[in-house]
Amino acid sequence: MIKFMLPAFIFIIGGLLTPLFKDIARKIYLVLVSLAGLIVVFSIKAGTVITINFLDFQLILLKADKLSLFVAYIFVIIGLFAVIYSLHIKESIFQLLGFCYLGSALGLVFAGDFLTLYIFWELVAVSSTGLILLNKDPEARNAGFRYIIMHLIGGLFLLGGIWLHYLNTGSLEIVRLAAGLPLYLVIVGAGINSGFMFLHTWLPDSYPKAPYYSSIFMSVFTTKTAVYLLARVAPGWSYIAYIGAAMAIFGVTMALMQNNTRKLLSYHIISQVGYMVAAIGIGTAVGINGAMYHLFNNILYKTALFMASGAVIYTLGKENLHEMGGLAKKMPFTTASVIIASLSITGIPFFNGFISKGLIFDAAHSNDYLYLMLELAAVGTFLSFLKFSYYGFLRPNPELEKKAVEAPWNMTVPMIGLAVLCFITGIFPGLVTRILPFANDVEFFTFDHFFGVSQLFIVITAVFVIGRVKVFAPHNRQTFDFDVAYVWTIEKLAVIPATFSLLNNWLESVLERIPVVISKAKQPAIIFTNYLSDFFTSIWIDFWLFSPVSDLNKTELEPNKKLAPALNQFFFIPFNWFISVLGNVGNKIATKATEIEAKYLNKGIQYLASFVWCIEELALGKDSAFSKRLDNMTNTIAGKMAKVEKDVIDKGSQEVMANLLWNIEELTPGGNKISSLSNRMDRIVIDGFINIIPAAIIYIGERVRRVQTGLVQNYALVVIFIVSVLIIMFSLKGGF
Repeated sequence: MIKFMLPAFIFIIGGLLTPLFKDIARKIYLVLVSLAGLIVVFSIKAGTVITINFLDFQLILLKADKLSLFVAYIFVIIGLFAVIYSLHIKESIFQLLGFCYLGSALGLVFAGDFLTLYIFWELVAVSSTGLILLNKDPEARNAGFRYIIMHLIGGLFLLGGIWLHYLNTGSLEIVRLAAGLPLYLVIVGAGINSGFMFLHTWLPDSYPKAPYYSSIFMSVFTTKTAVYLLARVAPGWSYIAYIGAAMAIFGVTMALMQNNTRKLLSYHIISQVGYMVAAIGIGTAVGINGAMYHLFNNILYKTALFMASGAVIYTLGKENLHEMGGLAKKMPFTTASVIIASLSITGIPFFNGFISKGLIFDAAHSNDYLYLMLELAAVGTFLSFLKFSYYGFLRPNPELEKKAVEAPWNMTVPMIGLAVLCFITGIFPGLVTRILPFANDVEFFTFDHFFGVSQLFIVITAVFVIGRVKVFAPHNRQTFDFDVAYVWTIEKLAVIPATFSLLNNWLESVLERIPVVISKAKQPAIIFTNYLSDFFTSIWIDFWLFSPVSDLNKTELEPNKKLAPALNQFFFIPFNWFISVLGNVGNKIATKATEIEAKYLNKGIQYLASFVWCIEELALGKDSAFSKRLDNMTNTIAGKMAKVEKDVIDKGSQEVMANLLWNIEELTPGGNKISSLSNRMDRIVIDGFINIIPAAIIYIGERVRRVQTGLVQNYALVVIFIVSVLIIMFSLKGGF
């Protein structure tokens, strides 16, 4: 029974039972489930292990140590605050998904083996996607699809690393991984969820489009579980330290350019996670402590900021900075929470960010480049939250001030509570340091630390005041991220799903038609050459050049009127002419070889003809023009073969050779025929080559103009395919 009292199961089962309760009973039930989960987590002692046997594996459902317990504590604390904040939401599906999300994150943190971790990893992805899709807006739905695809790719990389690790070691227990392909795949999988640069675009794309109450949950669990995994498997891997520092700088740079409040906060998730990743990459006890302490603090103040943004959306319907302001008088609790949370995230003395950033900077002090990168990120953090607080809440806006009203108590109380915790843990850091994974001996309240941070804050505040009108003022404009670079390849890669669909249809048709293939195998094998010509002209041009982009983008795309004729003139006309001549040679040979075919090669040629017929039927359909022409040609050839069948043996070898030589003479005669061939070469090849160059340039220009589609789904399949092939190769090899 104790196995079903695991924190993960409490929340997942509790979420599934949510629809059974209504109105006030549901609100009480939600709070009680949250309290039960919190009590269970705080009652778990380090060293507790719970296992079950599954097939030939022993799964470790719970393995508690100081690292897993530390992360679990903040998860259940913030879960209780988030549940209270969203009590006014009536849709039971939201509470169900929210509890499943929280429970899956706890299951991941307490997992002692990679298989259990992977199962909860995918549940985190699925439940968080559901939270995005609660917004019925088409843009939110598209963002949700992009979100789940990116996380499924991350899960595939993670699974590949787990698989190869198991092949190498024979164990699924979660341990620190040695350098090698398994570690690299796991890091990429965790990197997608934690928002590594170039892999981060799902985060600012999806979080602002989710319902505001969903954003509260989403700002906590996905990225932080990935940070936890990195701390487990890759502490001290120096490369990710620089990746984290780059994330910190990139996040604040993008945040400074944002107008939407939730998008600004989303980029700051990337930046703050960058601090954690950098500290994990440093790998010392101080670094791991700093990463976990910053994870704890970031969840407190970042959730408070998302709650404040949600309160403004709920009461005023505003979330763009250029429309906000004037809220301090009418929304004092929300404004106070924003100011305290902003001071915390910037690391001002006596607020919790000052403590955790102090640990991280202390860990990075021996690496000048890393330290400088994190300092630059700190400058950007100061500036962006001066912008967020001033333009969002403090600057005058008489029109909005008349409409502003404080959010309901269930939304206001959690904000105030989190702000108070930010302040208390900043003054009394011992409340947190005593439960950190490693013992702490760093002094936080030193003169150098105070003076350095205070001096930086004063200088940056002066810079903001000077440039707040012309430099930092928000504008209603769109900012572009790295995802626009991805789109360059999308149109060509868009053919992949269509190709898969075509192959699937072919396979289905083959299975359906196999019983009747043998009975219909009457076509002679020589028509295969003519079939190739029609296949390339009709299928290659129409399918590969025109159809895929039009279908997948759901727009009308007229076939290019210049490139296709030029290609036809330069390549397909001479190709067809050559194939037709070759076909004539084959026909004359075939008419003399019918009896040999009937007596000696009947079955083999019939099988080959059956294959040609099957491909023709599958690729072009029964009613195509080529199919009808092929049938007519087949009937004609069959009639001719019947007439000459009797005397093939007597005249076979001499007449076949004579006909072959005659056809070769047809191809290479002298005089007029050579002149005719020269004219054809000049008209088709030379002129065709001249025409194809400008036509190709026009065609490429038209295609490049259409690359900004945003369809991440198309290249995701390619990544999945490549990773799958790599995993299979190494598994067949027996490990890497």
